[in-house]
Amino acid sequence: QSARLFPSMTVRQILLTATMLRESGAAARALADQVLEEVGLAEQGDRRPNELSLPQRQMVELGKCVALQPKMIMLDEIMGGLNRVECGLPIAAIERLRDRGMTFLLVEHVMPIVMSLADQIVVLDFGRRIATGTPSEIVENKAVQESYLGGVDDSLEA
Repeated sequence: QSARLFPSMTVRQILLTATMLRESGAAARALADQVLEEVGLAEQGDRRPNELSLPQRQMVELGKCVALQPKMIMLDEIMGGLNRVECGLPIAAIERLRDRGMTFLLVEHVMPIVMSLADQIVVLDFGRRIATGTPSEIVENKAVQESYLGGVDDSLEA
């Protein structure tokens, strides 16, 4: 939810440091450049974190995770603190990474984003699972409607 970056390093150096946990030399540099591209920061590689916008700093954090080449990345409210326009950068990055086969576990409360990114959704209500399914199944689920929308009032239907 909050970016913790090395202020004296460039974005490329930060990602290179992460890639060096898996690769070395030219392979590490190539992977760092690939990650910069994948998280939408190819043009920002020589900038320092304090020169970046909040969504860009969050993409550096995501890039550090991607550089480690995990099987799954868990994101906790990555859209937190971002307005609708700013959400475009993380959404595009997640879509690119998902399309190349990366798996995400996304904890998010911004439902249009969840619906656009998720293949499967698990809905919790006070820590209890109340529904599991595709976005279209979740939208139609009565327990979800009651918990999050206050139910559907049949008397309003004409």
